Amino acid sequence: MKSHLSLFSHFIFLPLAVLLFFSCNNDDLNDSPDSRVSPELTLIGYLQGSVVQADLTENGNPFTLTDHSAINGVPASFLRYDLYAERISFYSRIPENFRSWDIFYDAPEGTYYESFCSFNPEDILLYPLSSAEKLIAVTGTPITENLREIAVYLRDKQESECVRLTVGNTAFFEYSAITEGENLYIGYLDETGNTVITKIDLTTLEGVWNINLGVQESFKATLDQDRIYFFLSGNELEVRSTQSGELISRKSLNSVNLDMPQGFFRTAIYNDQILLRSVNPQPNRFPYSPVILDINTLEMNYPSENDLSNRISNDLKGMLPAGKMLVELSLPYTVDLSNDLVIYSCTFSNGSENSSGVVISDLQGTVFDYFDLGLSMTIGEILVR
Repeated sequence: MKSHLSLFSHFIFLPLAVLLFFSCNNDDLNDSPDSRVSPELTLIGYLQGSVVQADLTENGNPFTLTDHSAINGVPASFLRYDLYAERISFYSRIPENFRSWDIFYDAPEGTYYESFCSFNPEDILLYPLSSAEKLIAVTGTPITENLREIAVYLRDKQESECVRLTVGNTAFFEYSAITEGENLYIGYLDETGNTVITKIDLTTLEGVWNINLGVQESFKATLDQDRIYFFLSGNELEVRSTQSGELISRKSLNSVNLDMPQGFFRTAIYNDQILLRSVNPQPNRFPYSPVILDINTLEMNYPSENDLSNRISNDLKGMLPAGKMLVELSLPYTVDLSNDLVIYSCTFSNGSENSSGVVISDLQGTVFDYFDLGLSMTIGEILVR
C-alpha cells in the first residue's frame, strides 16, 4: 500500500552555476497545427548523477536548467519526493532520522532541513512527507510480536519541537499517507484487516475523523480539496467528503484495465475529470495509456489505438529537421486537462547521438508540438505549470 514514486539516472557534466541557459533553434519548436499554446513545463530528472530541473517556457526558447545536487545538495540516492503545486520536496534517510529539501519551482535555492525529530528508540521510521508548514514522519512501534502502533511525528518547519500523535494499531504493516493543504490523510490496515482512513488537522494537531472502508486487500485513492476518490476492489469508485469523511457516492466503473499506485497517489484533477492510466496489451512499445475519467458520468476517454508510437512517429516526420528521428516514447507522461494535451517524454536521435525531450499531442496521438532538449537527461517527472 505504500505510495512510492521513483526517478531517473544518466550523463553530461554540469558546472556549479545556479542556472544554465540553452536556446533552441527554429527547428526545435515548431508552429502549432491549431490555436492551442504549448504549456509551460517543468521536467525533473537526472543528468550525470545530478538531480536537475528543466523549465520550458511557452515558446521553448530559452529553457533553464537547474542542478539541485550542486546548488541544494540533494543526493542522487534520495529516498522519495513529493510534488506540489508550487514546490517539490525531496527526502533522504540518515541514521535514525530523515532529512528533506523544499525547492520552489521558480526559486533555484531551496530550504534544507537536516533532521526531522528526536524519535523514540523503539520507533521504526517508515515514511517522510510534509505540508507547506509541517515536516511529518510516519512511524511504526512494536507492541507485540505481530502488532505495531502507527504514529506520526509533526514538526513546524520554523520550530524544532515535535509532537507525536498515535494513529492506530496494525498487524499487517500496510500504510499510506498524503497531505492536502494543512491536512494529513493516513490509510492503514488495522489489526482485524479493515482499511481505516484517518484525517489529521495539521494546524490544530487533532484528529478530524476516522472511516472504516471494511475489509480490503488494498485501496487506491487520490483527492482534491473537497473530495477523496477511492478505487476499491470490485471496480468500485467511492467518493467521500474530505471535510467529514461521509460517503457522497459509490458507483461501479466500466471494465478498463486501470493501473494506479497502491494507497494514496497524486494526479491531475480538473473540472470533474481525473487523470488515470491503463495497461496496454502486449506487445506494445508503450506500456501505458492515459485515461481521463469523468467523475459525474463515469465515462472514460482514452486513445482508440493500443500503440500510439507509430502515429506519433509519422506525425513527427514532417516536423523534425532532416536527419533527426524519434527513437521512443517513454514514461513518464502527463496530461494538461485544461487544454486536452498529452505530454510524453521521449528520446530523439540524429544518427550519432541521442537527446531527450517531450512530444505534445492530443489524446488520440495527433502531434501538436515537440521540444528537443539537445542533451541526454533522464526525465522522471513532467509538470504542467
